[in-house]
Amino acid sequence: MKKIIFGLLFAFLLIGLTELVLRLAGYSPYRKPFIDITFQPSFNHLPDPVLGYSLADGSFTVTAKVNNDSLVYHTTHRNGQRITDTVQTDAAAKSGEIVLLGCSYTYGQGLDDTATCAFVLQQKLKQQNKNVRVVNRGVGGYGPTQFYLLSGTIDSATTALVVINYAAFQDERTTLCRSWRKLVVPNQTNTANFATIRAPYFSPGAGVPQLGYRQMTYTFLPLQKSLALVELLDQLYCRYEQKKAANISRQVLSLTLQQLTKKGIPVLLCGITPDEGTKATLMAFEKSGYNTLLYGVAVQNPKYNLLPKDVHPNYTANLIFADSLFNFIMKKNYLH
Repeated sequence: MKKIIFGLLFAFLLIGLTELVLRLAGYSPYRKPFIDITFQPSFNHLPDPVLGYSLADGSFTVTAKVNNDSLVYHTTHRNGQRITDTVQTDAAAKSGEIVLLGCSYTYGQGLDDTATCAFVLQQKLKQQNKNVRVVNRGVGGYGPTQFYLLSGTIDSATTALVVINYAAFQDERTTLCRSWRKLVVPNQTNTANFATIRAPYFSPGAGVPQLGYRQMTYTFLPLQKSLALVELLDQLYCRYEQKKAANISRQVLSLTLQQLTKKGIPVLLCGITPDEGTKATLMAFEKSGYNTLLYGVAVQNPKYNLLPKDVHPNYTANLIFADSLFNFIMKKNYLH
């Protein structure tokens, strides 16, 4: 009995000393960031049985409060897409469509409609008398899983080019890593209850990843909100999962590119962040014969983001995205 008591006391002492060292080193228990996002007149997303969620049609004012800063922007959705022109038209463009697949960076989170890459690209093409329609299929939180699902719906008869805006930070979304669920679920608002949706994800399979659906849930570990040690253990496990997700994500991107190529649709894989993971993925697909483009915008630089209000790319960054795409499209002569 004394050995058991001594063992327990030693364990508690060891945990206490470890906790003290971690606190002195700057580690802390889980802390929920203060993020308050409101939508007027209503939430601007809808549950989607295939994609998990999609954009709701309408005009919305979004107010995001992060710590002591507020960011207000206006967004318009039409036919489940963010607009790329102030003139509504349903007529098919003679030169077809340029479809942009991406996440919040492509959607243009934090920016008004006219400041997004897709909107700027549309206006640049119009100035060159190019009768083409730019379609912004970017949605916040999307990743390679949604890119794959959307690529199956793209019509080869009307599409001149598909642009996939990829970044390595999207990999955790492909498999619904614990780190991604940790970011989304505890911070959801009453209007954005992602725990109620069935989210698509890929898991390792025999030869190829397997598509599945699950609820977006996140369960805290015991004492994770009280001990820095537990929070650190959770972070270490999340990093382990992220490394596995990177490989699966690359496989899913490969399936997406193959699917589009088989349809005869030209595709461009773009890197929206210049980190090493994104560069490595682009290099791998470039060696396989696919067209790739690295925007080269250091989004972490305050010159190119909305900080301190928001981490997303600002108007300056989106101008560079649009210019890079425009120059590539004109050089490759995708529009006839």
